Amino acid sequence: MAQAVTMYRWDDEGAPQVVDGKPSEYMNVLKKCLVEGYGAKSSLGWSVVEEIASPPYLAIKNDINVGSGGVAILSASNDAAGQSTKVYGVQDYIDQNTQYRSSPFSGFDRNSTSQYMINKWFLIGTGRAFYFFVYSEYTMGSNATGARSVISFFMGDFDSLYPNDPATFTHIAGAIDSTSNQWNYSLNNKISESNLSSISRIHPIDGTEQPLTLSLVSLFGTSAHVNGAYNNQPNITILSPCYLMMGNGSINSSASYQNNIKPYVRGILPGLNIANSAGYRSDAQPVIKILNNANHYLIPSTQSYTGCAWINLEEW
Repeated sequence: MAQAVTMYRWDDEGAPQVVDGKPSEYMNVLKKCLVEGYGAKSSLGWSVVEEIASPPYLAIKNDINVGSGGVAILSASNDAAGQSTKVYGVQDYIDQNTQYRSSPFSGFDRNSTSQYMINKWFLIGTGRAFYFFVYSEYTMGSNATGARSVISFFMGDFDSLYPNDPATFTHIAGAIDSTSNQWNYSLNNKISESNLSSISRIHPIDGTEQPLTLSLVSLFGTSAHVNGAYNNQPNITILSPCYLMMGNGSINSSASYQNNIKPYVRGILPGLNIANSAGYRSDAQPVIKILNNANHYLIPSTQSYTGCAWINLEEW
């Protein structure tokens, strides 16, 4: 059943702020949005299963009434300003040292100071899953971040095409098993500059530990961008969902993914749609437009091309 979506922003009344770029500050933003709420906004109904102040560690479970009970984990070796934070998800969480069916990990940090500090955040989500984006003041003037680092990832349950799928919780970022925060390691870059092939891993339907390569494919293939910088108002007539495909996303190389345990097409990534036309690159962030009678958020481009990926802000 689809759920109502909430968009949280750094400029909401009562919103938590990233001031110095400490890992605990980013963790607090997620905790406020997912678990506690702030100002006039309620939380998404997730719950803290483990939290440690030093070194910073936070494990948050999605709402078991609507989700799989998967857990998002953030950790850092210390809480110094600029320290890298490691992020990943697990389907089965016992405690800090005992976890099963983990996703790949990614990482982020504040990047720099002053106008280049990554502290202008957006979280878009439900009780099952969320997208997290953080930009610097420097990059907010247009919908293209250039070769500047950002924070961007998906965490939560995908919509499986298989009833009672036991492993729907995953983490998708711009890098696999790397804590580097380079601009070309971001999910934004994968969407607007590169491609969505072999972007993460998930686990087979039999519930075993061995992870499988995951690609995202829309009606337009594994690309979600147009070559070139497009500042015009696009003529969007198609919004295609993103399917989770086993392997590199090509049916020609999917021989090992054609059975009931490792199916070639596994599910749909909630909320994310790829449009047939690109634009709004020079507009200030955030770009929010009504498409198919619902508000959508355009994921900012990075350096050279223009992204076509929109997140539905109303219902997944």
